[in-house]
Amino acid sequence: MASNRTAGELIREAIENGPIGLSQKTVARRAGISEKHLSQIIRGGVRMSARVAVRLEGPLGVPAMDLLVAQALADVAVARAKLTSTPPPEGATLVLCTPLPDGRWHASYEHGANETHVLLPRGVKPAKTWTADFQAEAEAGW
Repeated sequence: MASNRTAGELIREAIENGPIGLSQKTVARRAGISEKHLSQIIRGGVRMSARVAVRLEGPLGVPAMDLLVAQALADVAVARAKLTSTPPPEGATLVLCTPLPDGRWHASYEHGANETHVLLPRGVKPAKTWTADFQAEAEAGW
């Protein structure tokens, strides 16, 4: 199963751990997609379609379903974070954090019986406890 890794991370790992001579260029050629498109998927700049996942399955040796589950998990994390318009209250505790393909983080903070989802900017890693200082750091990242 795909676990918490993004589709781009799964692809990158398959290339790095694959046979000698396996490169992005080789994988793209064998899959019948452009090297630029593959690079954008790896970096998280574009979503991966089911068609592309199936094409990558052979050259990478990674099941298309694992790639698609990783893509779906990242999509859900972004959608949840976009629904939250207010930051968690002071003292909220980090319960889950997921790296996104584009370098941002989706973080879930718990405060009492409530949970708040936050999309953090690139370069800002989730803090264990939400504080005013951390909020200022996150806001400065935008």
